[in-house]
Amino acid sequence: MRTGFRSRGLIQALILVSCASAGLHSGAARAADDSCPGFLKALVKRAKTFYSRQAAEDLSDTVQLFRNPKTGEEFEVCLMERVGTGSRGAVYRIAYGTDGVPRVAKIQKSFRFPMLPKHKMVIEEGIEGELKVASALAERISAIEAAPSFPKLAPWKKGAFPVVPILETLEGPGGLVLIKPEVTNPVKVEQLELSAGGRLRPEVEQGLREMYALQVAVHEAVRSIDNAAEGMFLDIGPSNLFWVQDTVDLKRFGMSRPGFQLFEVDQGGIVTGNPPVLKRNHQYFPTFAEYRMAVILHIRAFRK
Repeated sequence: MRTGFRSRGLIQALILVSCASAGLHSGAARAADDSCPGFLKALVKRAKTFYSRQAAEDLSDTVQLFRNPKTGEEFEVCLMERVGTGSRGAVYRIAYGTDGVPRVAKIQKSFRFPMLPKHKMVIEEGIEGELKVASALAERISAIEAAPSFPKLAPWKKGAFPVVPILETLEGPGGLVLIKPEVTNPVKVEQLELSAGGRLRPEVEQGLREMYALQVAVHEAVRSIDNAAEGMFLDIGPSNLFWVQDTVDLKRFGMSRPGFQLFEVDQGGIVTGNPPVLKRNHQYFPTFAEYRMAVILHIRAFRK
């Protein structure tokens, strides 16, 4: 028993050291991924998975004090169950708003480790990073829509992006809080069906082509406007996509027909400057064929 305890403690210590080495505490995890040797990348990836899913403090069924930075108003909000979690934040269902639209709060994550019960760590640039990218895209929307690669018959509204919108930005005990409409019945990529020949349905493939074209247009526009060597790569990976086809959801997201939306507007690479300019990494797909295959493999992985 004693040996097992020591092993678990050692593993936890290695994970904590790996996370710290990767720059998670300072918000530089992505840069660490780009600079680590191969074997360290795998260790860092495992550490980040543990960091995100196992050690995150669960605030379900708690009451949090939020503040509106514009008005200075403070009010209490009950966080119900946690409905999602990622590397930057955790998402909770909340009772908030008077228009009948179900909402969620995305809260900057904090972490506690069993071996260090009094030590609390926070990803400092999580939600701020999402706001930074959203702002950069909003400022460049006209140029992005004018880019040759932009999908001309895209189902989303002109002047908008196919992403769950940020309705409000508040302040909480742990930092910024994003209020968004709840995606009540998202059809995630792994839930999509493949044909007998292992192909995507035509409308789904069209939706993927539109998301890929959007990524290329964003990359071209940002590189042109900012005169940068590299443009911006949106995270259009399978885990950040969901398919919209329900009539209520189509109306809620302002879509003219079924298509894809992003759970969040995020960077698909490593931040190298300000405004955000990104290097290529595993979330960048050089061709549409590689992107389509990545989605198909993602679906197949969940069928096993």
